[in-house]
Amino acid sequence: MKPFRYKLESEKYDNRSPKYFLVRYISFKGKHSRVRQYLGTTEPTPEVLAKAIRDFAYDLELKAAEKIADMACSYYTADYLSQSEIKEIEKLRFLHSSYISSLNQEELEVYTQQNENLYIHGTTAIEGNTLTLQETHYLLNEDIVPKEKSLREINEVQNYKYVKAYVEKYKGKVSLKFIRELHSLIMNNIDMRFESPGAFRRHNLVYIGGCDLSITIANMIEIDLKDLINSYYDVIKNQKHPFEQAILFHYKFELIHPFSDGNGRTGREILNYLLKKEGYPQLIIPKKSREAYISALTLGNNNQNVEMIRIFTDLMLAGYEKELANLRNIVVPTKGQTQLDKI
Repeated sequence: MKPFRYKLESEKYDNRSPKYFLVRYISFKGKHSRVRQYLGTTEPTPEVLAKAIRDFAYDLELKAAEKIADMACSYYTADYLSQSEIKEIEKLRFLHSSYISSLNQEELEVYTQQNENLYIHGTTAIEGNTLTLQETHYLLNEDIVPKEKSLREINEVQNYKYVKAYVEKYKGKVSLKFIRELHSLIMNNIDMRFESPGAFRRHNLVYIGGCDLSITIANMIEIDLKDLINSYYDVIKNQKHPFEQAILFHYKFELIHPFSDGNGRTGREILNYLLKKEGYPQLIIPKKSREAYISALTLGNNNQNVEMIRIFTDLMLAGYEKELANLRNIVVPTKGQTQLDKI
């Protein structure tokens, strides 16, 4: 665990004794503010100050999250998110950032791998993969291959080792090359009926189950993807809310349907890349939420964007209590309690 960064400050009025405060500074888009906790009129010793940090750190982080969320609400505009939804999402973003910045390298690796296991299990299960969460964990982390599973299912999960390595090294914007490379890694060693992994669809023989939609025709895929990418980065620069825009990007990507197979997995990987670049937690869609996820995309098909965004917001905020618990554990560890919540 890294120490939380707080400052001890004092204020003196007239001839009165100085007042001492534990202060947490925050900033958002070039604007600065602070939250603080009154400690009394006696300058605390290092021991007393350390105890004050243990006693008040969690509450100060919550106060800071509230203030950051208010600043974000004033900064961003949104077409479909309500102000209350923006506030909750921004509180989560701040608390997530606060938590991971407090972890040392070993703790961060454990936290990241736990979430990656959940994400990979969810994103493959949405497409019908039958590996359990435990089997997914052992395959990814221990190279233990589950019994009585097809080679395709094993490769669907195992490929994410290479996806993770690529995404962690990649620092640029989403591009056609990035999208192709993701798809190539996700679909490696998986039998595809038409094009090879990483190649855009060259045909229009596509049917999306349960949907009567016109997807992008093959010879327009690159044009539509470029327009989608440029539009996303343009509106982000113009202070549109990044979570809302990432969800809209994901929906439109699935509507373009640039590949013969693997669009959902590739689209969710891009979605999480966009969210991570903006400091949001990984959006994990567990197997039990598959119907909610599909229904959200169906709402988008019916131009019910408010309702679609709301479902994705609920999926993101489902991790709110866990982030709070993790933060509390790291700043106020109780006897016998680990700093990371177990999955």
